[in-house]
Amino acid sequence: MAPYVAQFVPVKLDTSSDEYREFRRNHESEGNSIPKVFIVRADGETMFGQSTSLPGAQMAEVLGACLSNCGRVLSEREVVALDEAATEIATLREQGETAEAIKALKRAGKFGTPGQLGSFAQPAIAVDEQALALHEEAMALLEPVALRLGMQPEDEAEETAEAEVVEDEAGRIAALQEFLVIEEQFEGLGSIRDAVRMVTRHISRDDQLKGLSRALKALDRAESARSLSSVERSMNDLIELLEDYPEGAMHEMIMTAGRALNAEKERLEVEQAASGDG
Repeated sequence: MAPYVAQFVPVKLDTSSDEYREFRRNHESEGNSIPKVFIVRADGETMFGQSTSLPGAQMAEVLGACLSNCGRVLSEREVVALDEAATEIATLREQGETAEAIKALKRAGKFGTPGQLGSFAQPAIAVDEQALALHEEAMALLEPVALRLGMQPEDEAEETAEAEVVEDEAGRIAALQEFLVIEEQFEGLGSIRDAVRMVTRHISRDDQLKGLSRALKALDRAESARSLSSVERSMNDLIELLEDYPEGAMHEMIMTAGRALNAEKERLEVEQAASGDG
């Protein structure tokens, strides 16, 4: 009995008390006599309810059978940590801090796989729900972008009117930019890793998308250049890109980035000269 009893919290209720009457509103039992024995799972599900007084061996058998359907039993430390994690993740999501919420979810991963913790304890369920919510939020953004980039839906009968494939350069650039933002925003969310890889593979197999993706990443590096050496490297990269994009939407983006780099280079040279004079 001892190994089983250690997995449960025994509670004794007086059948004439208000607490018992409240308890019975949610938990049914077989028979009307007393004593009554109830075994209730962490999520409130009644696993056993009978009017009976079970001898030790039979009680051990019942406890063992119920325990096999009770999911993972958490330690007190795990309960506290998961409760804090669920609260933190929910708060960060409400604040729009998706990347930070994912980091908090990953920290909770030391107690198991978020979304599949396998426990009926409320803190574990709350973390699983937050993991599912983040997954659904990511997929709701990713799936229409993937369709616009020309990927076929898993269900061929799926309605795609709201996410038509874009063929023009400007439209494909916009879809790629959205994908790159989603990829960065949900980086670390393991449940969408395969879906992101599928989009990345699709991009790599389409020459135009592959080239535009490479150009967008070069533009991103140019925007973050903050030293003379990085500015000059980015300027060389943009000059090479102009050979591939002599006109069109990407050409205009490269020219705009080039003007910004020229201005940044002038600023850095003035700053460097002033520093040298000093």
